[in-house]
Amino acid sequence: MAITYDILRRDYVHIIENEHNCSDRTVTDWGKFCRETMLEYLEGSSQTIGGPNQIVEIDESKIGLAKIQ
Repeated sequence: MAITYDILRRDYVHIIENEHNCSDRTVTDWGKFCRETMLEYLEGSSQTIGGPNQIVEIDESKIGLAKIQ
């Protein structure tokens, strides 16, 4: 769980490796697993927006977290 938390916090791989005493491959594979799991959840729980006689505008905004150093 701690590795998952650190990955979601967007810590750098080498920091996670040192903190949890694991290889970069482990961190990379676990991060990929987390992303795939979240994607499956989102695909299964998404809803259609808009509909008949409704206008939906989508801009090019990026929504997410940035790593501040």
